[in-house]
Amino acid sequence: MKAIRVSYTNQGRILAIPRPTAIAGLLEADEMILQNWYYNQPKELESFLKQHPEKEEHILKAFAYWVMRKVFGFKEEQDRYGKLKRELQKFSNDLFRSLRAIAGKIAQDIYRFLNPPKKIKEIY
Repeated sequence: MKAIRVSYTNQGRILAIPRPTAIAGLLEADEMILQNWYYNQPKELESFLKQHPEKEEHILKAFAYWVMRKVFGFKEEQDRYGKLKRELQKFSNDLFRSLRAIAGKIAQDIYRFLNPPKKIKEIY
């Protein structure tokens, strides 16, 4: 996983996709990807995943949850992904903060995609 890829689907789902071959397994029957966003992963994430390769899917699910929380504005359940948050912070607090910051940036992009600015027609 070189970049973090987040997709918004026509069913209103936000997916974090590890590699292009995983798309077919993540989408439901009549679901289509409407927009993709790509961000370079934090440098420490590669090191973390080398030590904990089994955590990749869990990190992506947590990342998608953090993006959804920002986009849709619901309160974060502190127990959700608590163990993963503690492991990331123990490994590198900078990594945890970087992932949360990237989730916030992608959430802003998705929000702008869902709520484009209204065009104002100027009359002179």
